[in-house]
Formats: sequence, C-alpha cells, structure tokens
Amino acid sequence: MDPDVSDRLEVVRRKLDVGECGTRRHKGWSPGSDEHARGILKKWRYRSRRVPEGRGSPWNRFLPRKLQRLTPLHDDLVELAVREWHGARLCNLQELLERCSGIQDGSRSVVVEWDAKWINPLSLASKGWEFSSSDHKGRMVCRCQSCRKTIVLDLRLEEASSEYLRQSYWVNGVSKGHSACCPWRNVQFDLEKEYYLHKSNLVHDIERIKKAVSKPCSASKAEKCPGTFPADQLTQLKKVFHYNGDDQLLSLLVRGYEPIGDAVVRCSACFRNAFLRNCSALNYHESWCRYREENKLAEMILSSLPLDLESCGKPDSVEKRLHNLETYLEEL
Repeated sequence: MDPDVSDRLEVVRRKLDVGECGTRRHKGWSPGSDEHARGILKKWRYRSRRVPEGRGSPWNRFLPRKLQRLTPLHDDLVELAVREWHGARLCNLQELLERCSGIQDGSRSVVVEWDAKWINPLSLASKGWEFSSSDHKGRMVCRCQSCRKTIVLDLRLEEASSEYLRQSYWVNGVSKGHSACCPWRNVQFDLEKEYYLHKSNLVHDIERIKKAVSKPCSASKAEKCPGTFPADQLTQLKKVFHYNGDDQLLSLLVRGYEPIGDAVVRCSACFRNAFLRNCSALNYHESWCRYREENKLAEMILSSLPLDLESCGKPDSVEKRLHNLETYLEEL
C-alpha cells in the first residue's frame, strides 16, 4: 500500500476511534448488549402471518421446504378475479373480436340473416358468449368461459318475428343464460365507445393500417378492381401513413377489409369474407359492422389528425407537436 495512503487511513482511524479489527470502541460496550439490540430489531422488523397448513396448503416444488411458508405480502384483486372468472375481461376489445370471429365462422354452414339489434355475433360476443358447436338443423351452442353455462340458439328464427319476440329472446336467453353470480349477466361490453368508430378508439384502426402497409401483401399482385375513394383523398391518406405502394391495398384497409388471399378479403370487424373483384361494387359488411359506412373511417382519420399534409414526414418542433396534442385532447 502507498505509504501516504496508509498514513491517511491511520489518521482517520484515530479520529473515529476504530480498532484494528474494525469495531467501534465505546465505553460500556459488550457482546451481550449487541445481541440484545439485534433481538429487539428482529422482533419489530418482522410480523408473523397466518399461513395455510395441512394438505390444502399450496406447495411449490421449486422451493426448498424452509421457504414453502413464504407468501406474497399482498394479493392482486384483479388477478384473483380473473382467475376466478376466466374470460370476464369486460373491456378487452381483442377478446371481443375473437369471440365474434368464432361465432361468425361457426355459423357459416347455415344461411342466416342476423338481427342488426338483438341477435348477431357481435351482440352475443358482447355478453361473453363464444362459439361451441352447431348442427345441420340451424342450432348453435354458445358457451360462457366465466360461468361455464351454455345456451342453444335457433339461427333460423323467422325474419318476420316481432320486435318483442326478439327482445324477449335476448333477455331470457342471452342475458339470463348466465349464472346468477356471473359478471356477464348484468354487464355488457360497451360497443358504442370501444367497438364502433369513435375518436377515442381511432388509434386501433391507425395501428392496424400502419402495420398492414408495412409488410408485403398479395393483394397488390391480385387482379385490379376500380377504387372507391377519390384520388385526392387517397393521396392524403398515403401521406398520413407514409405509404408509396398500391392504391388498392390502402383502399381495402381503410374500408375495413384485410386480404387473406389473392382474390379474397375479410372484414376485420364483422369477419365476413368477400371476393376482391366485387368489393368495389358491393358493400359486404354486416348491418351491425363498424365499417358499414365504408367512407367514414377515411373521413375521420383525415379530419382528426391536425397535420399539415404537405409537411408529412418532416419532423415538427416540440412546441408544434404539443400544440397539436393539446388541440386534439380538447376536441375529445
């Protein structure tokens, strides 16, 4: 050790009155008093907790026996509810779309005219029902993941049936089909705010389109069909998404369709398939679909984004971006 460093350490040791063993020398100090102090600290630092014992106690095979009694200091009530009522995420849009897609796919073997208000894949999914099975007689079995109850729906319900009959079918069959303690019995997914087009959920469509145009797609190589958007509107949308590819793909995405092959497209909200060559002439969306008005999404995107389209792609100043954000939040 450097002699200068050794001398300085010796000076510090003398000032702190520390011995060679590194223990502070105090008058009246003894090993017994140190043990007593540690006992007091240990008593007030830890608090005994009630741990389940016996055969019903949880056993973690990855921990040694002495650590089996260690439990978390708190429980996440949300996670406990999710484990108890699996599938009861009342505000999860992705799970709603998965249930809706399953019901739509499960009923393809039957010619059915869905009711726009009461009985359709979206309304069933909004009450927590998912497809289980169907038969050739037009009957479909739906199952709730939370309460494990099942209901049988007659898909060939007469189209001329009264409004009262359809509402009664919804209340007594769809809503009351859940168990008494099931969360879906008295609660429904908020379709107006979370599913249908609204400024608050417009970000989901922007992310969907941005993700689709950033990867190669076979729709641009398929047969061409006339567009349904004005040329100037498509030009503005291409600037918004920084897209320089085929106009047909962007037109399909903004109208809610997604290519699933060279000649077939599928709606991303009502999950109805259509031939690409007929998309420009006919509206294949269901009557309850969020993209039923095919031009609405494009108009909302162009009107909601406070951007100067001539300067798209150029970085704006922080002050301008904050001003745009403030304006957008005030309009919500």
